[in-house]
Amino acid sequence: MKLSLEPFDLEFIGADPYEGIYDEESGEYTLTNEEVLKQMRDSIPPEAIYLGSLYDEILGFCITWVQRIYIYIVPWNESDDYDWALFRISWDDNWGKWEWSTEARISGIDCYKEAGKLMTKALFESWGYDLNDEEKKVYKNFLNDI
Repeated sequence: MKLSLEPFDLEFIGADPYEGIYDEESGEYTLTNEEVLKQMRDSIPPEAIYLGSLYDEILGFCITWVQRIYIYIVPWNESDDYDWALFRISWDDNWGKWEWSTEARISGIDCYKEAGKLMTKALFESWGYDLNDEEKKVYKNFLNDI
């Protein structure tokens, strides 16, 4: 098995999903955030597998922010040695926008669920999350549900 958290590109993920929808005159976007999310999800190829979503309110010092994350796995069809790729759509609570993130690739695993679980666990750990911490139980529960 080989697992990588190094950056990579996915063909269907293009530029910033908000590019070209800002109206200079009104100073507003021409699509709502939910319409942007729908367009992003509609651009995902049919062979992608939805692993699930996460909602978490993170309490910081004098600040709280929301994480909304949709996680997917897709067969990796590029020329290198990986079999699966993990990507996500997430809400950037600071900027009030949806964004794409490519996260991990893995080889040597045939089952998409096992591949998805291993890559997602590695992703959460790379964020510094202790999955045994009661405050991070939503992430541990997500892994258990894959």
